[in-house]
Amino acid sequence: MSSGTDQKVTIADIFGSMESRVNPDGVKGVTCNCGYKITGEGGGEYTVTVKDGDVKVLEGIHSPDVTTTASAENWINITLGKLDATTAFTSGMIKIDGDMGVMGKAAMFFQKYRPPAPEVTIQDIFGSMESRVNPEGVKGVTCKCGYDITGDGGGQYTVSVDDGNVKVLEGIHEPDVTTTSNAQNWIDITLGKLDATTAFTSGMIKIEGDMGVLGKAAMFFKKYIPPGGEIEEQEELLMLPKVISVPQKFNTGPKMGKFLKGLIDKKLYANKCPECKRLQIPPREVCAECIVRADEFVEVGPDGIIQVLDITFFASPDPLTGESRETPYVSAHILLDGCKGHETLWHELNPANIKTAKKGDRVRPVWNENRTGSVSDILYYELIE
Repeated sequence: MSSGTDQKVTIADIFGSMESRVNPDGVKGVTCNCGYKITGEGGGEYTVTVKDGDVKVLEGIHSPDVTTTASAENWINITLGKLDATTAFTSGMIKIDGDMGVMGKAAMFFQKYRPPAPEVTIQDIFGSMESRVNPEGVKGVTCKCGYDITGDGGGQYTVSVDDGNVKVLEGIHEPDVTTTSNAQNWIDITLGKLDATTAFTSGMIKIEGDMGVLGKAAMFFKKYIPPGGEIEEQEELLMLPKVISVPQKFNTGPKMGKFLKGLIDKKLYANKCPECKRLQIPPREVCAECIVRADEFVEVGPDGIIQVLDITFFASPDPLTGESRETPYVSAHILLDGCKGHETLWHELNPANIKTAKKGDRVRPVWNENRTGSVSDILYYELIE
């Protein structure tokens, strides 16, 4: 693991890529010269000249309005976001001479710098395999996997596994299974840019031999990290599974409150629109069609007719607990006595009625003995025999 500056990032590339990373909004209406003296190995002197949207990066210091002096390592770390620029300035790691106002604007001149992608080769992928062996993946396994990598930069290799001992050999040597792929596709599969299964089913790679062995091979090695792409060791993150519960109270409002309180007394209330006369159950503050307040309540039901049945055979897990309810269960849209059209109440049906219930059957509520003013005050509806 690398703990220092990424060797693939250079001062020359940072300043050399600036003209291609100009942020048009950041340089609009700005005219200035910003000098940069980058000291130490790999450093250099540069001037960023801005003239109302036109940006040029010149070698050398040319009449700057402000000049920043920093070591190459510190400037690279600032550019990569590993070192805060303000912290670097206040701690003396960088020095700024000149118009600080101009320096403040300079922070908006360019889009984020992205380091050049590390070069990945077939030789490095296979050459690093022995150092990336996953002990658990090769334990108790004895096999040979051949790889015929075609095209520019390709080669032939055999991965020989003998109960934990792994050797990567050049050439094909009596493999149990052989994978054939062009170099670019194999690099993309290794980097996770191309799914191996998709590549196989689409004919991008060819496999001959024991597919069972190839399935095991996916566990032989740890993840490949390109040269120069190493990252610093990070503190291990711990996971503590926990169901988050936040105590809350909600105001039901006068309409839903009337409905819920009615359940305690085994009464079902709908509210009636003053214009279209349609009923809504449960009641809502306004008519969903006329968009006017509906303040008149009408007692309906409690018996009714099944309009729609919905039988569930596969239940989705509760996202908080991970538990799934017992299936099958059936819910129904019930047209209560006194209602018409689509003025239905949704509730569950007695599980014992699942096989016999059908549209048009009459049903009645089965009430909970301990009613508290909630929809569970009705246990379910059952068929009226």
